[in-house]
Amino acid sequence: MTENSGIDELVADLESEPIQVVNLLRLREIFGYKRLGNRVLVDISKELSDRGLGYFPREILDANDQPRQWEELRIFRKQSPVGKLVTAVLAPSQENDVFLKEASTNDETNAAAVLDQIRTLLGD
Repeated sequence: MTENSGIDELVADLESEPIQVVNLLRLREIFGYKRLGNRVLVDISKELSDRGLGYFPREILDANDQPRQWEELRIFRKQSPVGKLVTAVLAPSQENDVFLKEASTNDETNAAAVLDQIRTLLGD
């Protein structure tokens, strides 16, 4: 159940802004569902993943017993520079620790900007 123009628009928006804030109502409409429920959230998660998109906070789609249309997700391209950083922060591992360390030492000016972006995205 997909409405291609809506998801295509979202993907296009990610070209100019690496993080898009989207509420569940918009996602429900993009993918053509009439109601929100656990199975719909699972389907939306799969649809996003199939398009190479990630999201956070993850519990809104992954563990939400009572989804509300106003709940917001941050959606990003997993393979974009910001997406790789967000994924590294959200999925701790030795490999991601190395990636974060390398990202922070490559260019001190860039590293400070990236860390500021991450803090902003995570709401700190």
